[in-house]
Amino acid sequence: MSLTPGTRLGVYGVTATIMGRRRKRLFGRWARLSAERPGARECVCRMRVRHGASAAVLLTVVILAACSAGPEQTSGAVEPFPTGAQPTTEQPSAAPNSTLVGASAAPVVVVGRATSFRRLDLNACLRMARKATEPSEALCPGFVSHGLAEMVATCADAGGRLEAVQRPSLESLDVDSDGMDEFLYDATANYQCEGAASLFSCGSLGCPVSLFERRANDWVAIGAIRATDAHAAEVLTPAPGDRYGILRGGCAGDRPCGEWTYYRWNRSAYQDAMIEVRGNWVDIANGGLWTLVTEVGVLAAPSPDAAVLERYPKGTEVVVIGNARNGQYKYVSPCNACQNGFIDPAALRKTY
Repeated sequence: MSLTPGTRLGVYGVTATIMGRRRKRLFGRWARLSAERPGARECVCRMRVRHGASAAVLLTVVILAACSAGPEQTSGAVEPFPTGAQPTTEQPSAAPNSTLVGASAAPVVVVGRATSFRRLDLNACLRMARKATEPSEALCPGFVSHGLAEMVATCADAGGRLEAVQRPSLESLDVDSDGMDEFLYDATANYQCEGAASLFSCGSLGCPVSLFERRANDWVAIGAIRATDAHAAEVLTPAPGDRYGILRGGCAGDRPCGEWTYYRWNRSAYQDAMIEVRGNWVDIANGGLWTLVTEVGVLAAPSPDAAVLERYPKGTEVVVIGNARNGQYKYVSPCNACQNGFIDPAALRKTY
């Protein structure tokens, strides 16, 4: 699979275009909300680095709703309830640093997992967004309703009609062991623009999934999780000094998983911190786009004698995801459909 200049947005990017009135509408929405809620600007900027510049444009309405709960939002139909999760113990394939999951000899303790939550009437939320019925927090929680009217309008501008999917895509988990659930929710996985199907598409990797926590009477976004990491995400014991557990996910919920992404609490939200891939640890760096200066093989491990996953010619552009903890190798993705692997940085030149 090749990447063309018009569509290449990186391994976590989005392939989509919004033109004319729709682009102006989204940028206007972004300007208003970012001025009203400074925290929203920081969240969208984090999304831009992690998922690509076009994702920040395409998903402005969705991301702003996710990253900045409005003062009018209160808790609603999605009621927090005890998870009842039973801790399990698993041995990691390699020891991460002590600041992430504890001492090197300590096992990874899984204290909870994300599970499907079906008690949500998406069509009721849609009727409220179209003003066919009065808003009701008892029927549609704030993290679903906020921004939905803008999705309806944006879809209509594209000549389509926003419709709910048949089954809600919503998962619950308890990230801080307080007995109350947080929720993983992505509006683009729950609503589609009939007649303009690609309008809210984030490509094969899916859109980022927001993690919501209820604080007092508000729903607040406390993280953005890759779509492939969100399903069946696991909560691990917190790092020393943290109240929130470490999150890990990968392989779209399939187990066993050969590539785990770990999300660490950074005092205000979750941030992806490192990856465990085939027993090797990678510190996430979001290094941008690089070009191969010679033909090279992408390796299965950060070692010159590791197996070659695939060879790529000079001039191929790759996204640098992070740095191998052992050695100087970069962990890269040649394309969304390609297998990620390791490359000696001597074979790379920064593109932009």
